[in-house]
Amino acid sequence: HDVQVALHTDGLNECLNVEDTLAVLDGRTIHAFHIEGCGGGHVPNVLRLAGVPNVLGSSTNPTLPFGRDALDEHYEMIFAAHGLNHHSHSDHHLVKDRIRGGTMGAEGVLHDLGVIGITSSDAQGMGRAGETVRRTFQLAARMKQAADTGPTRHDNERVRQYVAKLTINPAIAHGLAHEIGSLDVGKLADIVLWRPDHFGAKPQLVLKSGFPAYGVTGDPNATTDSCEPLVLGPQFGSFGATAADLSVAFVAGAAVEAGNDRMTTRRRRVTVKRTRGIGPRDLVMNDRL
Repeated sequence: HDVQVALHTDGLNECLNVEDTLAVLDGRTIHAFHIEGCGGGHVPNVLRLAGVPNVLGSSTNPTLPFGRDALDEHYEMIFAAHGLNHHSHSDHHLVKDRIRGGTMGAEGVLHDLGVIGITSSDAQGMGRAGETVRRTFQLAARMKQAADTGPTRHDNERVRQYVAKLTINPAIAHGLAHEIGSLDVGKLADIVLWRPDHFGAKPQLVLKSGFPAYGVTGDPNATTDSCEPLVLGPQFGSFGATAADLSVAFVAGAAVEAGNDRMTTRRRRVTVKRTRGIGPRDLVMNDRL
């Protein structure tokens, strides 16, 4: 089936190590989630998957950008997320194996070089889903200051590279790019508008299929739209049947061909496509091997 797999590799190497995984893939396309490995994956060298022609790598956001307290934070995070025992020496060593400052630091450089092309997040287990945009651009700012990754380049080029990590590249990886991921004719007009001073934290307006769905709203009794309090909340596109009318349901092509659609939603069905035979070279502004 032409559906992408987000691979979370074996952190204990009980079944396979990283070279075994590459051998099993045998050139087939895969999306390697947690490619740095702090969130899980082959210890100690899952980062070996970065830059492999058939492996689409992505980072979850707790390790982005790598900072002063990253090692200590992740030590406690892993214990909590996996229900481990602080009094167990084996649990302690398992956690220490997953937290590697060297690969966490290298992850940011590989992003700036375009070797890792996607940023993403878990939730409640090594991820902060609401911070992906902010952390992606914190990484961009950090790399501008610190990374010696080539000739000096204009800020706009780096901005476009990091926007692609959040938008078009995940869409390409999962077979959705014909419908979402960029502002092009024929695609859904899913747009987030930000005030510059709130970028990555609080959107001003979210358009779903070109329709206001969420954003800043003032007091309906006010004489002007700038009267406070201004609050973020649902707008016209979020109410009633409108949300379903503005949205799509992505499905496998095999499911469409089989018919017998039992999904209890009025959303338009859209087939995912072209997830096989792609790799990092197909990503936008993040295609370095």
